[in-house]
Amino acid sequence: MKHLLLAMASLPIQQSIAYLALLVLPVAAPVVTEELALDPAFIGLYTGIIFAVSTAAQMGCGGVIQRFGGLRAIQASMVMLGVGLVISAAGSAAVFLFAAILMGIFYSVSTPGRSQILSKYSPPQLAPLTFSIKQTGVPLGGMAAGFIVPFFVSRFGWEGAFIGCGIICVFMALILQPLRAEFDRDREPGTKISPKDILRTFRSTIRMVSVHPELRNLAFAGFSFAGLQLAFTTYFVTYMVQDLGHSLETAGWVFAVSQAFAIGARIFWGVVGSRWMASRWLLACLGVTMGAASVVVGLFDNQWSTSAILLIAILISVTAIGWNGILLAEIARLAPSGDVGGTTGGVIGFASFGSMAFPATYSLLLSLTGSFSLGFYIAGIPACIAGLVLMRKP
Repeated sequence: MKHLLLAMASLPIQQSIAYLALLVLPVAAPVVTEELALDPAFIGLYTGIIFAVSTAAQMGCGGVIQRFGGLRAIQASMVMLGVGLVISAAGSAAVFLFAAILMGIFYSVSTPGRSQILSKYSPPQLAPLTFSIKQTGVPLGGMAAGFIVPFFVSRFGWEGAFIGCGIICVFMALILQPLRAEFDRDREPGTKISPKDILRTFRSTIRMVSVHPELRNLAFAGFSFAGLQLAFTTYFVTYMVQDLGHSLETAGWVFAVSQAFAIGARIFWGVVGSRWMASRWLLACLGVTMGAASVVVGLFDNQWSTSAILLIAILISVTAIGWNGILLAEIARLAPSGDVGGTTGGVIGFASFGSMAFPATYSLLLSLTGSFSLGFYIAGIPACIAGLVLMRKP
């Protein structure tokens, strides 16, 4: 139990900082795009590249986690996320894109590494709750980004925001070191991780997810839900500032408050999934609701009050940012013994593909039409379909 509590205390904090790293540019985008004369659609390209690279890397990360351990993989992830943020302060489109590739490679091991650690200590009957508590790091990171990034930008400029958040990432890697001996005691140093071995893992992981009906449905849900989540977190602040006419500070606190509600929602959904509702049915209900909420976000105009916008932002946050722990618990339940990290990497790889595809599609639509609303309309459709698919018996 002691080790479970240590994992539950440390992993959400690590995840929150990792997610904060991905949101520095999206939250600072109104200032960065103006000062560097970048098209707002560039933000979607940046986010899309991070998750395109992460998608490929996650499919082959199982061997890396088995060899070095989940915690060491997480530590490497945090250091390189910090490096990516610091070099981004150089301030050019080319540097941002290089940083996106670097951050995508190392962000890929973060979620599978955490799942590998937590699955060792969590009783199966409590998995939906424990994984949901672990996943509170995502909305916590979003809330932190909504407050910290605008604060850093106002005090130190956007460059200072990147450097400051990068330092926080590296500091987190150092804090985790005392836990390494216990959390990585089951690592397998003899595991081969040559390019050939990684490619073999990549192929076997895709095959396993593709032929297993329940994992395949979870992969589609992950693709749809993660895509909508990233479309929302990537463009919501810019949407409020540039299309609806709010200040960066107002958009930042609306975003942050919505993320705060998502923290509680993840725990609440974990309790529901552990006690009252099958995880698959819960995911189905969340999918339909988040899809509908996304359409409503697209209906915003200058006549909507800040309070009304906040309420809808909370609705989409508690659903589109509240599902992850339930999905990860289902993956852990279905995964072969000893390969939770690899199986998680496989399914979450499809989720990462959604995280790449949706912001990139949003970016393209924004460039072609100039409409922020259209992207939210379209992003909600796959989530609704995934919800309906999960309502069917596997």
